[in-house]
Amino acid sequence: MKPQSFTIPQQYMVGDIKIDTTAHLDRTYLRLLLDAFVPYQEAMLTYLDELMAKHAPQRVQEQLKEVEKQRKRKSTEWEQTLHQLGQADKAEQEKITGRLQDLQNEESALHQTQMELLEKLNLETRSQTILQHKRESILKLLQSRQAMIEEMTWEKIGGEDQMSHVFSLLLTST
Repeated sequence: MKPQSFTIPQQYMVGDIKIDTTAHLDRTYLRLLLDAFVPYQEAMLTYLDELMAKHAPQRVQEQLKEVEKQRKRKSTEWEQTLHQLGQADKAEQEKITGRLQDLQNEESALHQTQMELLEKLNLETRSQTILQHKRESILKLLQSRQAMIEEMTWEKIGGEDQMSHVFSLLLTST
């Protein structure tokens, strides 16, 4: 699902707000931006959910388990081949030595893949954590807005600063 684009409607633009102080403007403008955002909240939350599913570290963990199984198989095969080396004649030893080298190269490639997957796991885990925090922050902000509407204080925003937590929520969710 492609996220809905979000543009600020003309009635919420700063130039249309006639306010005498910068602090008053910031709080009023923030209130107006949040009001403009509300119709798009479901699209934003759906988009965040999709991103969290995309950055699921569980998929990378499954890939890591598969690589580890492959490494164990290669290690076991290498040990068996090494055991054969001691029992073979000279002509066979050259073939077995070549096979041991091939197995060592395969194990090295699997180790490199495992390191890349561990790095990817770290990145995906951090990405999912950030997205979860953004989602939680948006929900808290919307809940605070709804509580203020019910208390009939939402429309009064723009007076004395009683909404500094809204600014901190917005800053942490970017």
